[in-house]
Amino acid sequence: MTKTAMVAHLVAIPDLADEVETILRRLVDSTADEAGTEMYVLTRDANQADSFWFFELYADDEALAVHGGSAAMVDAMVGLDGKLAEAPMLTVVQPMAAKGIDL
Repeated sequence: MTKTAMVAHLVAIPDLADEVETILRRLVDSTADEAGTEMYVLTRDANQADSFWFFELYADDEALAVHGGSAAMVDAMVGLDGKLAEAPMLTVVQPMAAKGIDL
């Protein structure tokens, strides 16, 4: 079975970056109950404090779809409305090789 991954980039309106971080942290917490979500890593850019990156690893495409359609994701999108400087960039990728995780 081929795993699915996503890299996501979100840019907050600078004065709202801390609020965006709070919303995104809640989204990370919500993934604890998603069996097919294997890794969900939120990072904040060290050089641009309004820039956030996710690395997400899913058991398969179905698990990604479950996450994307979750109530927590809907809540996060509603909470982020008006707080982002641009549309989120979401890129689905296929993991090829890694250290520290089983692919």
